[in-house]
Amino acid sequence: MGRIPATAHMISAMITNPQPEVTLTAGTTFNIRVQISHLRAGNFVNPTTNYYTAPQDLDGNGDIIGHCHVIIQDIGSLQSTVPPDPTRFAFFKGINDDGNGQGLLQATVEGGLPAGVYRVCTMIAAQNHQPVAMSVAQRGAQDDCTKFEVVENQGGGGDSTPGNQQHGDQTDQDQRGNSGPGTSSRGRGRFFGKPSQRWQRGPF
Repeated sequence: MGRIPATAHMISAMITNPQPEVTLTAGTTFNIRVQISHLRAGNFVNPTTNYYTAPQDLDGNGDIIGHCHVIIQDIGSLQSTVPPDPTRFAFFKGINDDGNGQGLLQATVEGGLPAGVYRVCTMIAAQNHQPVAMSVAQRGAQDDCTKFEVVENQGGGGDSTPGNQQHGDQTDQDQRGNSGPGTSSRGRGRFFGKPSQRWQRGPF
């Protein structure tokens, strides 16, 4: 399990973009942003050779050394009561830097998403990719999710502050999955296919 942080150093996260129930434009690039406290972000080992091979560790301040993933799944409706299939996703990215150095991390969804209703979540992990372990059970969640809609072009935009540079750009950790039947051409950071195809280079 490894080293466990003190209660004053437990991780907490808040997705700041996209905002809850916001409407984005289909096919338009947008940024996912998440503000995290008490994570020494941007640290992960090679997932192909070192997945789950070492325990959780802390930095000199007592914060967990690790990284954050962001995942988008098509949920069909804002009122959906059906848990989405964890093997199917519209976008997945492991953020491999420490953002602005103050806990604000960002990933860019190049080319946006098709029209639909989506859930975006964080998935924070220690540097060897295991879920982070906290010191007490009675606490706030370390991860965050929010729901949003994507509609065909109605003259709107996808990001409240366009032009920001992409953070966490790593090909092995930036993937597109098909949330329904059909395929699409492969582009930068995208791959539409079966789960077994998406994970050809190992889990992340």
